[in-house]
Amino acid sequence: MIDQGCTSRFNEIYENTYDAVVSLVTYRCKSVADIADIVQETYVELYKIIQKRGVDYVQNGQAITFRIAKQKLSRHYKLMDKLKRFVPLFAVSSEGDEIPLTDLETDAFLAEECIVSQALLSEAQDLIARKPDDVRKVLYLYYNEDLTIPQIAKKLSLTQSSVKNKIYRTLKELRDFYNEEADV
Repeated sequence: MIDQGCTSRFNEIYENTYDAVVSLVTYRCKSVADIADIVQETYVELYKIIQKRGVDYVQNGQAITFRIAKQKLSRHYKLMDKLKRFVPLFAVSSEGDEIPLTDLETDAFLAEECIVSQALLSEAQDLIARKPDDVRKVLYLYYNEDLTIPQIAKKLSLTQSSVKNKIYRTLKELRDFYNEEADV
């Protein structure tokens, strides 16, 4: 049975802290791919705490949420470092490039059009993955979090023109790349 008091307290904290937590996690993440998972894990943990300890336990919602987010970041990267020693996290392609195992397709019987779409998507991901971390963060916040250019500029301590340039230059590179591919 769901306690309405827990849910309403959680929702209140979530609404008041979400933007700040996304900013914190985005700023501290080593990989853009980890941002959504760490934010989600943060709020799952917060809900469990409220449910276990009660609504009155959480006096300062922002402080506890930030503490949880920092713990999740720390644990995530410590675990990844440990796993790298024992488990290969990358496969090597025929060209000698490292491919994250999580990116490998599990269904070997894809239709031809799906294979083409996957190849185009993979090429776009590779192009974006070669971009500097700040560009990838801007793109993540713009496309995944639906933040505006002024919001991104504020979160990442950049000028609005810098954010626009990072977005538009990357989009232009993608368009140019696909136009070159179409001409071949």
